[in-house]
Amino acid sequence: MNAGLTFGWKDLDAEDSYVVSASEKINAVDFGQLAALYQPIIGTAAVGLYTFLAQGIVAHPQISDRQTHKGMLKRLDFDVSAFYFARIRLEACGLLKTFVQEDSLGKLFIYELLRPLSGYHFFNEDLLSTALLEKVGNYEYQKLKEENCPQTVVHPQAKEITKTFLNVFSIQQDTLMQQSSGPKEPQKIKSQMVDEIEAKIDWNYLAQLVQSSHLQDDILEKHHHNIKIVSAMYDFNELTLLKLMQQAYDYNLEDLNDERFRTLAKQSHDRLEVKSQEMVPSQPLAESAPVPELQPKNQQEASLLREYGELLQSCQESDPGDFLVDLKKTINPNFIVTDQEQRIISEAVQRQVMPQGVLNMVIHYMLVDRDMDSINKVYFEKVVASWTKHGIQTPLEALSKIIADNNARKKAAQGGGNASGQRRGFYGKRRLVQKETLPEWAQEGYRPPKIDAAERARLEEKERRLKAKLAELAKRNQTKK
Repeated sequence: MNAGLTFGWKDLDAEDSYVVSASEKINAVDFGQLAALYQPIIGTAAVGLYTFLAQGIVAHPQISDRQTHKGMLKRLDFDVSAFYFARIRLEACGLLKTFVQEDSLGKLFIYELLRPLSGYHFFNEDLLSTALLEKVGNYEYQKLKEENCPQTVVHPQAKEITKTFLNVFSIQQDTLMQQSSGPKEPQKIKSQMVDEIEAKIDWNYLAQLVQSSHLQDDILEKHHHNIKIVSAMYDFNELTLLKLMQQAYDYNLEDLNDERFRTLAKQSHDRLEVKSQEMVPSQPLAESAPVPELQPKNQQEASLLREYGELLQSCQESDPGDFLVDLKKTINPNFIVTDQEQRIISEAVQRQVMPQGVLNMVIHYMLVDRDMDSINKVYFEKVVASWTKHGIQTPLEALSKIIADNNARKKAAQGGGNASGQRRGFYGKRRLVQKETLPEWAQEGYRPPKIDAAERARLEEKERRLKAKLAELAKRNQTKK
């Protein structure tokens, strides 16, 4: 027997006290997981000990509520060594934490029960899953895995439309800011929100911006949580966050004023909100409908769908805001989506100017086909107006028009004019014709202006002084050699 283990159980006395606590409620499902997955590894004695300790959990445990191990050993029919080995099995499998202290009343053990892992997490834990496999064999192992790890069924063409917390629930921004200012107990729903916020902020890029500014380098680390909250509430990009941090920076303390940072963020958001309401009439959004599949209407569209299927499908299924972000990152990882671009796309979506698939094609057309660095509002509205006029309703129709317009421009360029004989539309390149004028001295019949005697004498004197300086400089250089 291991000497350390022997010393451990001999160091425990039946008269020693204990209290039980748990950070989470243990329910019937947990006991089911314990019996199915853990019992083959830890044995029935350890399961019995876990069950007994779970029955002693109270909402507000106090050290003064201590009990001796003697009563527990009697009810479990354990001796000290059997209890000890059952306990350390629970500890080894992550089901129990044990703390010990001594006070005026003697030695006190604090047992903190932990919930069993769910089936999915259990089988992804290498040590536990391997131990179970060794105990029950491969056949029983696979059976337990199937029973405790149900598989989800998702159609390959299905698109997830799950809403996030902030998509569904409306929370007063000031209230959330106040709630976020103090220390809070970690909760699952909060950690999920933090994970989502992390995905929206490019921390590396923001760190580069901070380094190139007058702000302290550790400002992101010290105020990480506050910056994430502001980003989640107002959906600001990295440049806007930097600007707000600079405005809220306290030069006397050489640190960010969190309260002022949140206040400025809210004020900035409110100003944008007012401008947006002034520019865009409030209209109820239509109910979300299933995304229709792309159906080619002719042979040309069928050919385009085969060749550009991935692009067209992405346009058809993607949210315009997400499509803009992904496309700019694909073109250049250093590209960012500006606040103006966000407003342009958001307004277009709210006004329902065209189907989202066609709207995404407008974005792709401007950034890729026209090689623009950002979405220009004037150009964007011209494209939208033109495509709406031509009745473009699907990404396929949009792509067909883009290709047709590109071909028309090529023919016009080759022929020196409009190939169709009509006036060039929006997509035709405008050629700037500039009439060049020759300078007077190069024109035919030019005669230099006459110079009077005084002006001639002044110019000759200036030329003489210049030659003298050049001669002096040449002589000085010769002396140095």
